[in-house]
Amino acid sequence: MLADSHMIFLSEEVRVYIHNNLLFIHDEYAKALDKIANAVIAVLNKNSGERQALTDNNLSIGMCEGITELNLSGCGIKVLPPQIKLFKNLQKINLSGNDLKFLPHELRYLPLIEINVQGNNWLQPNLPKWIDQIASVILPNGLKLAPKITNNLQLFQVNTGFSFFL
Repeated sequence: MLADSHMIFLSEEVRVYIHNNLLFIHDEYAKALDKIANAVIAVLNKNSGERQALTDNNLSIGMCEGITELNLSGCGIKVLPPQIKLFKNLQKINLSGNDLKFLPHELRYLPLIEINVQGNNWLQPNLPKWIDQIASVILPNGLKLAPKITNNLQLFQVNTGFSFFL
């Protein structure tokens, strides 16, 4: 939260607004972390064979680092918490059918080769510039953004019929 010395210059209305937004963001991060943990644990339990099933939603860093694909489609996630960076080997992530408005910059540093953000309609105008570094991207509107290297220029094709160079 902003230091008290910075808050004195703000009106009471603005301070309440900032405080409420910070509480909302914290609550949404907590919900998202819980949903991510439940999804990962469900996969681990399914793949555990005869090992004892995990029953709590506390993920260890080791568990996160071992995940290369993560399906969080339709989980009702409004924000993707910065803790997503714990999935250091994440190559594919499906975030379709959620209510994301932005993607955290922490995703930029993961070895992603595929990301699906279809159905996150408020995300479309807020796509980060680094998203073009990912080999396969399914956009909020369902179109596929696939970079191709041609003569040291990056050619982007959105489905068929439209393309542009960067």
